[in-house]
Amino acid sequence: MSDSVNEILEKIHLQPNNLKNATPLIIQKIFSNLNIGQISLLCQTSLSFNSVCKEESLWKDKLWNDYGVEIKSERTWREEAKVTFLQREKWKKTTLFWNTQLQFAANKGCIPMI
Repeated sequence: MSDSVNEILEKIHLQPNNLKNATPLIIQKIFSNLNIGQISLLCQTSLSFNSVCKEESLWKDKLWNDYGVEIKSERTWREEAKVTFLQREKWKKTTLFWNTQLQFAANKGCIPMI
């Protein structure tokens, strides 16, 4: 995750000074358009955001909506969300690395293009 808090807020058209006026319902709507890493970062920015982040239902819904996960392990939904997000990010980076390597090898004629 490379987004800063300001970059995330800019993407969702929200100014930092508006955070204290956001209701829990608005915050949940904002979070529905962000990934788990971005939400985790925003949870640290205001008491209002942090209050919503403490709700296990947020993480349960996010896991279902983003990843189709409906059964958790012995972890809390928040912990499960963090683990799932980090695993998916690692998988994306690994896939990107190998796709890049394969493309490089194909461009050099080391492997045939399919």
